[in-house]
Amino acid sequence: MSCCDSAASPSPLRVAGTATVALAGNPNVGKSTLFNALTGLHQHVGNWSGKTVERKDGTCRAGDLTLRLVDLPGTYSLSALSPEELIAREFIALERPDVVISVVDASNLERNLYLTLQLLELTDRVIVALNMIDLAERKGLIIDVPQLERRLGVPVVPLVAEHREGSAEVVEAIRRVLRSDKRAAPPRAGLPVVLAEAVGRIASMLPERPAGFDRDWFARKLLEGDGAILEVAGRTPILGAADQLARELRADPQLADAEAEVISAQYELLSTLLTGVVRKGTGKLDWSDALDRVVTHRYLGYPILFGVFALMFWATFSLGAGTPLSIALTRILDQVGGGLRWALVRVGAPALLVNFVVAGLWAGFETVVGFFPLIAVFFTCFALLEDSGYLARAAFMVDRFMSAIGLHGRSFLPLVMGFGCNVPAVMAARGIDNPGDRLLTILVNPLMLCQARLVVFVFFAATFFSGWRAAAVMLSLYGLSAVLVVLMSALFKRTLFQSEPTPFLLELPPYHLPVWRNVATHAWRSTRMFIRRAGGQITVMTGAVWLFTHLPLGPVDHSFAGRLGHLVAPLGLTMGLSWRLLVSLVAGVLAKEGVLASLAVLYGVGPHGLAGALRHAVSPLAAYTFMVVSLVYIPCFSTLVVIRRETMSWRWTAFAALYGLILAFVLGTGIFQVGRLLGLG
Repeated sequence: MSCCDSAASPSPLRVAGTATVALAGNPNVGKSTLFNALTGLHQHVGNWSGKTVERKDGTCRAGDLTLRLVDLPGTYSLSALSPEELIAREFIALERPDVVISVVDASNLERNLYLTLQLLELTDRVIVALNMIDLAERKGLIIDVPQLERRLGVPVVPLVAEHREGSAEVVEAIRRVLRSDKRAAPPRAGLPVVLAEAVGRIASMLPERPAGFDRDWFARKLLEGDGAILEVAGRTPILGAADQLARELRADPQLADAEAEVISAQYELLSTLLTGVVRKGTGKLDWSDALDRVVTHRYLGYPILFGVFALMFWATFSLGAGTPLSIALTRILDQVGGGLRWALVRVGAPALLVNFVVAGLWAGFETVVGFFPLIAVFFTCFALLEDSGYLARAAFMVDRFMSAIGLHGRSFLPLVMGFGCNVPAVMAARGIDNPGDRLLTILVNPLMLCQARLVVFVFFAATFFSGWRAAAVMLSLYGLSAVLVVLMSALFKRTLFQSEPTPFLLELPPYHLPVWRNVATHAWRSTRMFIRRAGGQITVMTGAVWLFTHLPLGPVDHSFAGRLGHLVAPLGLTMGLSWRLLVSLVAGVLAKEGVLASLAVLYGVGPHGLAGALRHAVSPLAAYTFMVVSLVYIPCFSTLVVIRRETMSWRWTAFAALYGLILAFVLGTGIFQVGRLLGLG
């Protein structure tokens, strides 16, 4: 029985069927924790239509009523300055959910209730979920919940979402709101006379619900110069007169700071509302603040940061690769592939079809499933850091350095993740609020040296170099990767994303022990999303590459791959790369590890004979040039798929591939030609 079932009331509901409930709140207030507690496994994850912001929907039974819960993006306000704010505002105002739950941090009421006041401007069917009430009590805060409920005019429910304490009471409050015909009378901030009169004049020229919004609210937003509302008014002829009046009024010096006046009035109201509601008692030592003095220390914080993420990546690659589970999965997949080959041969399928299905389509599927242990362990580690509260500290620590190269503080984690795999790293960029900063982080992320390319580089370094030279080669590639990220970030910031620096506003949530249910849910959801998103595309692409290297039938030189290789061979001359090396890079677009397999096919040798064949055909300088080109050129197909999904733009996906290709050619040519001049060729 779910927590919702336990909240069922014996009295019959006046509504039946399905009711929509939206969960809104600031980041790090436990909104998603409450969502998970209410919905359990009955949830679906995707993206909001036309946006890269994650959307979570779930269902919950409450007696004879089904609650459809929508977890809105975390946001501090509804000013529509970010996709998250715009999504939350439009969903509440236009979709008009039956109930909105405003989840607030009980230990920081004034800041959290600012969003609640904005929600109450859009709907009066609000429930305030006073989360982390235990933390507030440990800090010595005494909250008069009944008094707060009377002053806000809406139900207030104290709870501890991570332990599911109070979740049943939240559901019961939803049922009460749905049963009641009584309309709430929430408080309204008093505006200065001049501002109130201006809003009234604009509202008088508007229809009852302009574009689906409340009339007075819409009028005030026009006066404030809200970008999204101005866009709506600009494309709606009936709103033209009100829009023009608002433009004229904004030119009045007395109304120039209308938005600031509204914010000031709302905080004055909050101060009045909370007077006598929150009292300071005797609290225990706040160990979270004490710990922060160490982990965010200007000197100690960075070694701790390095150690934490080193441990995370060690765990990812120690537990996710080469483990009994991973080996067993590989064996199972190989056995299934062998069984598939046997079945096709048994039914008399042509040899070409057998090889295409097994070495093409099945190999692509096996590649994706083979990622599962690695991705699952990584997302589990990531969820542990996020749920414990440390992730926000990491972003805070590196913000100054990231700002210096044109990136946002939150870009740190996606870039570090790129050393493991660019696919989850690109997905992690969705945690960056500003769209420009998010896109910039996505574009430079493929320059990070991922583990898939590391396999190729280790093989080449061991084949062409030895001892300290091989170590120096590997270190130089990691160094080049970091330098390119810095340089390209600075270049893109000054050309493609010219804008004022975005302030890095980040609340440090309190530390707490991770809730394993939340960690497991987050890790499974992210892993499943990766498999679902990338699986189909990679399987199809693998089949296409197989056909590319095997048709027309005959020697590999005569295949489409061979013909392409001879066609682009002149481009390789300036970089010292043969046509076989160039064609292997094409296979590397599918999966970077595929470079070695394709070279074995192109040189007509087995995996164990590839090193000798390469040493015979390729110089050390050309080998190093090849590694640099492999580092920089087109991202792997999985990464391109995720870039397309996260940016929702073919243009930016093509740009990510094209600029890497151009950069690879420039670097490859420069390194090889300079090396020849120095006599290294």
